[in-house]
Amino acid sequence: MKSSNNKIKLLFVFTSCRNCGPIQVMYNLFKYIDKDKFELNLITLYEENENSRLKEFLPFCNSYIKCKMSKLDILFRRNKHLYENIDRIQPQILHAMGVFAEYSVNNYTKVFKVLTLHNYMKYDYISKFGFIRGNVLIYLQKKSISTFDHVWTCSKSLSQLYLEDGNDYDYIVNGVDGENYYAISRHEKISLRRKLGISEHFTVYISSGQFIKRKDQETIIKGFLKAGITNSMLILLGNGPLLEGLKKKYCAYRNIIFVGNVNNVCDYLQSSDVYISAAHAEGMPMGVLEAVSCGLYVILSDILPHREILDNRNIIGASFSVDDYEDCSEKIEKSSDILKKINSGQYENLYADYFTAKRMAKDYEYAYIALAGEIS
Repeated sequence: MKSSNNKIKLLFVFTSCRNCGPIQVMYNLFKYIDKDKFELNLITLYEENENSRLKEFLPFCNSYIKCKMSKLDILFRRNKHLYENIDRIQPQILHAMGVFAEYSVNNYTKVFKVLTLHNYMKYDYISKFGFIRGNVLIYLQKKSISTFDHVWTCSKSLSQLYLEDGNDYDYIVNGVDGENYYAISRHEKISLRRKLGISEHFTVYISSGQFIKRKDQETIIKGFLKAGITNSMLILLGNGPLLEGLKKKYCAYRNIIFVGNVNNVCDYLQSSDVYISAAHAEGMPMGVLEAVSCGLYVILSDILPHREILDNRNIIGASFSVDDYEDCSEKIEKSSDILKKINSGQYENLYADYFTAKRMAKDYEYAYIALAGEIS
């Protein structure tokens, strides 16, 4: 039902607000959606960890409830408390995010339910979690999707991948918050580099993300080393199961810096010149969008979501074949001449306005309003 002030009442169900790409997307939505038209309510299911962003969501929420459920509670349908809280809120639209959040409400039938897919489950879950656990997650998500009324993907290219599997989903493309991620002047970049201990005379290549097989940081490292760019360094942000092995393998190279997880990703991006992603699969990669928002030249593996970004006329970058460090190296070598043109002002407006959080929030507004019209 509508709220007392005639706003469309939305309820979001997350497992938690643990800092990750999809949570960043949802935070951007909470921040920029029109609060005069929508009432936002939030339910989370797990205990929050030290990387939680829950406090950032709360100022935008009309109500917030923590249901304190475990994965076993969700799998064995111990969700009476959750369903009672949904009944109390009485939303017009329930938007769930994540496999277990979606599964927790797949038997709830009193509300119009929507979800957003942020990955290509057939590849991502098996690559990340292995064959058995990955297929269990695929089963759970497919079972949940069958009970939802509307499904979006987070990019046009991801929608195309699902269509090839016979699933016709709409899409709303992810966007970056331009108030936090933006290009800075050369003077500001030098000052920021001094703060981070980065030489102002170096060409800085950077990559961010979990150290997992799908992200394939080793292709980036091997490509960077083969290119042999004078006075250059490679910064790798993030953590994950493959990190320690790569640190040991490449510990002799002083121009390869493993930084780990940081809270100031934007500082590192603004201090860099080129962003590289060798991912084998993505939904719509927030790391790449943040990089182009900061004005970086991008070198990206040739997958559909990366093509979707590079197809935008305002973004300057290059692509290389997946899992091909020699092709990656060739694109890194060629980037030197392009950076000279960028620094001399021959290229302007590297960032495309299309990939903004404000545009994304507006697209969700239009979609929610249309769906609310269908419900009433």
